[in-house]
This record gives sequence, C-alpha cells and structure tokens, in this order.
Amino acid sequence: MTLLLCIPLTYFMGIEGAIIGLTIVAVIVMGLLRGYIKQAIRKAKFVETIRTEKAWKESSVLWQFALPGFLSGVITSLLLWTGRIILTRQDAGFTELGLFTAADQWRTMVLFMPAIIARVVLPIISSSIHRSSEELKASIGIQVHANGIIALPLAVLLIGFSKPLAAIFGTPYAGTEIIIPMLMVSVYFTAVNQSVRVIYDGVGRRWLNLSMRVLWGIVFLLSSLYYIPRAGALGFAAAHLISEILLLMVQAVVADLALVRGVLRRHTGLFVYSIVLLGAAYGTTGSMSPWMAHAFGLGIFLASCIPAVITFQKQIR
Repeated sequence: MTLLLCIPLTYFMGIEGAIIGLTIVAVIVMGLLRGYIKQAIRKAKFVETIRTEKAWKESSVLWQFALPGFLSGVITSLLLWTGRIILTRQDAGFTELGLFTAADQWRTMVLFMPAIIARVVLPIISSSIHRSSEELKASIGIQVHANGIIALPLAVLLIGFSKPLAAIFGTPYAGTEIIIPMLMVSVYFTAVNQSVRVIYDGVGRRWLNLSMRVLWGIVFLLSSLYYIPRAGALGFAAAHLISEILLLMVQAVVADLALVRGVLRRHTGLFVYSIVLLGAAYGTTGSMSPWMAHAFGLGIFLASCIPAVITFQKQIR
C-alpha cells in the first residue's frame, strides 16, 4: 500500500506528495486494524463494551508497563531530535544533516527482523516466568542469539558496501560513505539492545529500564555536544555508537546479575566475535586499495555468516 501510494505521489508532487501518501496510508491502516480488532473480539466472544470502573481494575498495567514505555519513547525521540538540532546549528549544518539522513536510511534493514523477533518472544518470556527458570533462560537466549546472528552479517554487509550505497544518492551526497560504517556499527548495538530490553519488559521491570534510557540520553547528549562541532555528521554517528555501547553494557550486566542470573554470559563469545568482525569491517573502509577492501570485506562477511550457519545446522540435526 505504501509503495502504491507514496512513490507515485512523491514522484509527481515532491515532499507534499510523500506526506499526503503517508497520511492516507495511516488512515487506511487504522481503519483496517479497527475492523480486525472488532472481528477478533467477536470471534473470542469478548464483551465489546466494558464499564469504566471494571476497566480501571487493570490500571496497574498502565503504570507498570505502558507509562515507562511511553516515557522511554519520548526521551528517545526528544534526544534524537535535539541531536539533529545541534547538527543543523553547525557550519553547513543542513548539508551534514542531509548526509546523516541518507546514511540513516539503511538502519531499517538491520533493525527490521530483530524488532519482529522481540515482539514475538515478549509474551513467551512473560509466560515462562511462572514456569521454570531454565525455560525462561531458553526463551531469552533464543531471541538474543537470533538477533545477534541476523544483525551481524547485515551490518557487516552494509559497512562493506558503504561506497556503492552512498553512490545511490548521487554526487550531492558525497561524504555519506564515511558515515555509513560507523552508523551501522552503532545499529548493530541498537539491535542487541532491543533484544536485551525485552528481558526487562518480560519480567516487568520497565521502570528500571527507563532509568537506563535516561542514562543513555545523558551520554548521547554530551557526546553530541562534544563530537558534532568537531566532526559534523560523523560526530553524530559517533554519539549514537558511544551511547548504544554504554546502554548495552549497563542493560546486559544488570539483566545477567540481577534479573535472570547467567542468562547473557553464555552469549559472550558471540558478542566478542561480532565486535571483532565489526571492527575489522570498519577497518576495510580506511586507506586500503579498492580491490583489497573488497576482498577483505567479502571474507569478513562470510565469517559473519558462520554463527547463523552453525545455528541452522544444529536445528536441522
């Protein structure tokens, strides 16, 4: 639906057409979802109209789950917006913002599957709490491992093809190729952070996770204030990377030591292996000749696929 509406409207009407297309799609999707929910309610024979006092008995869900999730989203959106404002205030700031936005378009490719897996596994983790600790650890481990082995080769691939990907946007976006590698490294950590955050959601510790998001925001803001004036869009990407690494360290340590003991340490080898490969992939974007960079990049990409291949082989045995 988005492709059928947004692309033609954008082509003929520019930015206004894109906005109109997205608005139409949102209205249609809202209507479809509303109809589907009503159909599901009738099929399950639920009561469609619930009295206010009866509904208010579930208010604890709003306080313990919905509110911290909402505040986390507000903090994240506000800080990302603030970072972009800081970037636009620099010399050639809007040009730098354009370069960063072009590089940021590839973020969705890495984060799409981890986001889907997190949504599917969350109710499984929540239900496992009331059964056995081993089942809970297994549920968490599956989604953490799956997200890691999916995000790694995608991030490595995008780093290796940073120059061709930047060329897609044309000569006005020259310089995007140096932003994509650092940004894709940060996106890998974002994907892993998504999978670790599900642990807090599943065990009902969203307020604790919100405090970590506040810490992320402080580090992100300070990093943006320091690096953006010195490196522009590349500095903005560095702020993303630094804040995501710190968030992962805090989330992982607390989850492993305080929430579900030992749940993440068994995946330390995969994380270390991923960091080494991401560092090697980033290194190929430096002063190497093109053919050497491509050769090393191909080898690193194949190496990044090994965890996925091993996992697949274990599943089919």
